Amino acid sequence: MLSLVQAEIIKQSKLGLVRVVTVAPLVASLLISALLLVVKAFGGSFGPPPSRAFASSGPNVSFDGVLGSSTTIVLTGIASLYALGLVLVAGLIITNEYSFSTIKMLATREPSRPRLILSKVIFIALYALLMIAVIFVSWLINILALKIVYGQSLGLVGDEGAGIGKGLRYLAFSFLNYFVWAMLGLALALRFKSIVAAVIIYFVYSSIDGLGSALGAAALNGQLGNSFPTWLDPLIQFTKFIAPFLINT
Repeated sequence: MLSLVQAEIIKQSKLGLVRVVTVAPLVASLLISALLLVVKAFGGSFGPPPSRAFASSGPNVSFDGVLGSSTTIVLTGIASLYALGLVLVAGLIITNEYSFSTIKMLATREPSRPRLILSKVIFIALYALLMIAVIFVSWLINILALKIVYGQSLGLVGDEGAGIGKGLRYLAFSFLNYFVWAMLGLALALRFKSIVAAVIIYFVYSSIDGLGSALGAAALNGQLGNSFPTWLDPLIQFTKFIAPFLINT
């Protein structure tokens, strides 16, 4: 199995899309940070740091000031795109085997189909861990840039150390969720031999999930009122029931 995983890492690391997806958060963070520093160098004024900025979802990642601003930019901005990013990578590593007709060679070397698929699952798991590290470093770079922009100490002040720990836990929690999406993408690509099927189902399910989550939360909070047409009431009750279990929630 180890040799299969090693071969998978070597093979997938040569793919252009995988390389782009890997370095994109770091490049985006560096560009944003550089832009802020250039504006600061030319006399731009940013005023005081925000008194409260926070991530819109996730386990307790609400921060004050610079840490919160960087969290909004990187953790809930750039990192949130990686649910789709991992789905694309997972679909790609399957469909490429059929596109390049390498699946027959793999089957000749390793006749156990479950072991072949497991090696790809392990690769995606390792890739998700790599992306946690890349986005975490990107976040730290953006924090340092914002500290310079707002004229703050570059060291950890107050509860910033605990805040960085919370951010890392948030990334781990998010990418566990993204890994589940990637497994679905891998399974769909294997079934339909197409990355398009994985992406379409991802968008369709995400849209339905988001709509159901929003409606359910609004119904539970009484924001939809209490006067529903008779035919609509079962749907409202259903969204109330499923809202706590939806992925987005």
